[in-house]
Amino acid sequence: MVRSTATREAAWTDNDRALALALDLHEAGLCQGCGQPKHRAWHPDHLGWIDVNADLTCEGCRALAEWQKGDHEPGVIPRLKDTRPPENLMPPWPQDLL
Repeated sequence: MVRSTATREAAWTDNDRALALALDLHEAGLCQGCGQPKHRAWHPDHLGWIDVNADLTCEGCRALAEWQKGDHEPGVIPRLKDTRPPENLMPPWPQDLL
């Protein structure tokens, strides 16, 4: 055999690339400090219209903070795991927190 050509499918489809570009555009429109859309959070007429809702708890952050209090071997990377049983479904998100 003098020459051969191997072909393979691209790892990313056209749809994958379009979704990645859309995500880049979306993230570029967010404030890097608070994550709110820039067009609202940075608007001069929006001054005073955003409050901090401190009564919500991120269970992932809470679990990581608890884990970090303990003694762990160097290099151990924590990995979150949802341990809610499948038969114990979460109720719908409360409308007053939206």
